[in-house]
Amino acid sequence: HWLADVPSKLGTRCPPLAGLGLTRPPELTQEQLEKLDKWCEDMVGVTCSADEHSDFLRKLWDLSYPESDVKPDIPDPQWKRLGFQGNDPFTDFRSAGLLSVHVLLHFAETYPDKYQETMKRSMGNGSVETSYPFACAAINIVFMLTDIMKLKRPGSGEARSNEPDAARLRATYARMLETDDKAFLDLSCICMMFLDAEWVRTKATYMQFPTILKTTRERTCVALRSGATKNSAAAARSLGVDLYASVDDE
Repeated sequence: HWLADVPSKLGTRCPPLAGLGLTRPPELTQEQLEKLDKWCEDMVGVTCSADEHSDFLRKLWDLSYPESDVKPDIPDPQWKRLGFQGNDPFTDFRSAGLLSVHVLLHFAETYPDKYQETMKRSMGNGSVETSYPFACAAINIVFMLTDIMKLKRPGSGEARSNEPDAARLRATYARMLETDDKAFLDLSCICMMFLDAEWVRTKATYMQFPTILKTTRERTCVALRSGATKNSAAAARSLGVDLYASVDDE
């Protein structure tokens, strides 16, 4: 139960950085706030349903297995190959909504070589012990990012968090969003690449996935706390991610 158990093991806050003496979060302009609210309205907490979004899933399958003649129905056991928990991927998308689908599609379309490399390595050369759930990892990344920044949909009934650290991370993201409408999608891909590199570096096993995700969360918090992180490229540098090089070449 990757999606039910992992978030609870990670806690709801970024780990504090002792001795930093962080000042108040930077103030956002009205334009930045409005753009952030509009993005949250369009993207956060949007339900992913079979009735409306099956074409997205079929596109994801085609991007993942471009040479395959297999075209699975929904539900179908074949979806487990992509790292979903069961036969119906829409069940997994409930935890982070349609945004998770957009992230996976963006990863496959924008960084196709890295996507294929990461997806195939997640399979652990056919060994369950050395594999991790690729699609569930992406869904957890989306959950993680919306959680650490406390991104809420306007009108959801939940007030924007005034927690200083969440506000600081949210301000960093708002600045990234100001110049790049796909900043969240790129940031999610970068986190996926970091998670995969960490998996390789530590020679992790299936049961260590929550630990790798926790490390990803902590390092992402550090990157987004930095005033130097003004775009996706800077976030990638902070996380030590090369958006195009193979992990095996690094």
